[in-house]
Amino acid sequence: MKWLNNLPGDALAAHELALIQLSKLNVPEEARLKWLLAVDDALFPYHYALAVAYARAKRLSTEEESRLWHAGHTLHEAWVRAYLGTLQHPETSPEQVVLITARTLYHRSRAAVWRNFRYLPAPIGWWLDTHKIYSLAEAKGFAAQALEVFPHEEHADAAALYLRILMLETLNLSNMTRPQILAADKWIQHHVQGIALATTYDPDRQLFYVDRSMDRGGCRIRNLKLQPSQRYWITDDLVADIENDILDDTHDVPDLDVLRSMHSEWSRTTYKRQRRSGERSETARRATVAHGIYAVCQEVLNQTSGTASELGGEIWHIESISTHGLGAVVSTELNNWLQIGRIVVFKEEISFGMSVVGVIRNLKHQEPGKIYVGTEILSYMALYGSLHQVAGGTNAAGAVPCIFVSSDERRLNLSLLMPAVEYEAGAERYLRLDKRLHRVRLHRLVEQQDDWVRVEIDVLKQLVAVPQHELAQRPNPIL
Repeated sequence: MKWLNNLPGDALAAHELALIQLSKLNVPEEARLKWLLAVDDALFPYHYALAVAYARAKRLSTEEESRLWHAGHTLHEAWVRAYLGTLQHPETSPEQVVLITARTLYHRSRAAVWRNFRYLPAPIGWWLDTHKIYSLAEAKGFAAQALEVFPHEEHADAAALYLRILMLETLNLSNMTRPQILAADKWIQHHVQGIALATTYDPDRQLFYVDRSMDRGGCRIRNLKLQPSQRYWITDDLVADIENDILDDTHDVPDLDVLRSMHSEWSRTTYKRQRRSGERSETARRATVAHGIYAVCQEVLNQTSGTASELGGEIWHIESISTHGLGAVVSTELNNWLQIGRIVVFKEEISFGMSVVGVIRNLKHQEPGKIYVGTEILSYMALYGSLHQVAGGTNAAGAVPCIFVSSDERRLNLSLLMPAVEYEAGAERYLRLDKRLHRVRLHRLVEQQDDWVRVEIDVLKQLVAVPQHELAQRPNPIL
């Protein structure tokens, strides 16, 4: 084990080295647990660092993304299998069983986070195996026995580690970004200790349950048929903690969207099951897609002016469409840019030649190599525009490309989709739309993502038509 004293400082390299050493491990069975615990202790500081590096990475090649993900996910699942093997050994002491069970649940929770980074469903049998690990703690009477799972870390018990996995799965993670998933998990870790998993049901207090005989995670209680295999818990304390964190911005807490999402899912008073405002209908259309704010602006401009363009990426197969959304199945290999909050534009086939602009809200892996993409439609008739400094007139130089979105039945006001780096709250600009010029004020920020924002505008004044010689200077948003 000399290699353990010379672990690389890089979290990715450390994970990959540990995986290699684990795969070729050849020690007597009585020394195996000692080896596992020592290596696990040494690798612990790297786990969160690697998850942060993956979650916050802006631009990764397919190879880099795959290498990071497999190093994180594979190591945690490998440790689960290794620890489960030691539980069967007759020389494992009762004290070691308590520690091993806690470590196994810890690694299973880390594997769940990595799986959710890619919006992957749990493999068949994954939840049943997880339930069995916790059930061992219940059967041997140490489920609520807090211990130092890793040196110098907060104490936790098997119930809290199990709940950490269950509570993360109760959130709508498909609508969260990777950093938000990581932030939600970290918040849960620090707040679930002490929440009891009850064997009896109290309909006036308990909101969630898990059925350990079923291959699924925790669920909100609805029309429940009681079974001995079920466990129930109360979320009132969690909701109170969330409300305190929302009001107190002096602590290191997740962003407000994460807190509000958790509050909505776990509160007994604010939870509302979202329903579509329009019915979804099946369809069988095909569309090519561009993504990123500048590419979207360029494509809308091309479609408006009748200019031919070649969009990158493969053709999306649209399976369903509703008033404000559509669902498509696409290749993960050819669309490795997919992420929640990415802005997209569909080419022509969706809406009879009009520009259809949307934002990705949902990603679900359904089969190897394929992913279901849920897209909210922001506009079926998007208009290309350009913003100009009031002091500088309306010449093309320095123009900022944007997409104009009119108000609709969702009571959204006039707004612009524009590059995030160009947004300045309260700024007054000239907005040029085709042959008309408007003086506008950038008002309330409706949404902000990595490279784009949606901002409401106040039209201060409609000006005369733009002179023809200036129309000829329409800026190219890609340049």
